[in-house]
Amino acid sequence: MTISNTLIVDDFLDNPDNYVKETLDKPFVDIPDATRVFKGIQMVEDEEVESKLNRLLVNYNVVNNFIRQSPKNQEEPNYIHSDRNECDLIAILYLNKRHPKRAGTTIYENGGGSIVDFGKEDRDKDFKPSIDLKMKYNRLVAFPADLYHSRNIKENFGKNDKSRLAQVVFLKNKNKD
Repeated sequence: MTISNTLIVDDFLDNPDNYVKETLDKPFVDIPDATRVFKGIQMVEDEEVESKLNRLLVNYNVVNNFIRQSPKNQEEPNYIHSDRNECDLIAILYLNKRHPKRAGTTIYENGGGSIVDFGKEDRDKDFKPSIDLKMKYNRLVAFPADLYHSRNIKENFGKNDKSRLAQVVFLKNKNKD
């Protein structure tokens, strides 16, 4: 599988240690939607990430920006999923200095033609891993939101301030109706 419109930027933030420290000093909350609860969310209004993304991705506007703290074995509303209903492009900024070697994001090919029903693990078998985007501290990855993807470690990792920490930014194409 080849992904067009994919971006990988190492050393994305100018001072990631300070950014992570400030992030961990703020609370994370659970945010429910119609049928799910997203745990460990911190809504973000930061100038640095958004302005850098705006310079790199000039045809896109940020529509949602949050940091997610996901400790090992935290109950999650989904695994393999697409964010096509939320945005056109998704950007993920990895914020863990120490993490398991296999951590990151997997992009899948849909082998069965099914649509993911959130929380229905029996549907995951229809998807074949295609691209493995490795986590690296202060690395930003961006890819089309209609691609099925998941975190590489289903059960997450770490505890407290050592938990999986990733900033997720949803972007919409300015030129799309």
